[in-house]
Amino acid sequence: AHDRGKERFRPRKGIAGAAARNNETIVVHDCEASELFDSTSDEKLGFHTRNLVAAPGHDEYGRCTVVLEVLNRFDRVISGEGPGAGHL
Repeated sequence: AHDRGKERFRPRKGIAGAAARNNETIVVHDCEASELFDSTSDEKLGFHTRNLVAAPGHDEYGRCTVVLEVLNRFDRVISGEGPGAGHL
C-alpha cells in the first residue's frame, strides 16, 4: 500500500522536531521567517505552509510519541494570555 500524503516524522528536523525535542507546543505565525521551518514537505507536496501550531503528545511514561500539527488555520495572533487564549 502506498502512503500518499504521509510523511515520516524526523525528530531532528523542523518545527515538529523542535516541539518533540523540547516537549513544548510551538506557535509559528510566519513559517517562512522561522529558522526552524523545514520546507521539504511543502516542496514535495506543492503546498504552502503559512502558519502552524505543533503540539507534542505523550505516552504514559511522558515520552513524546506524536506531534500534532495544525497548518494555516489562523489569521490573527495567538497568545497564551487573555480571553480565548490558545483558541484558533
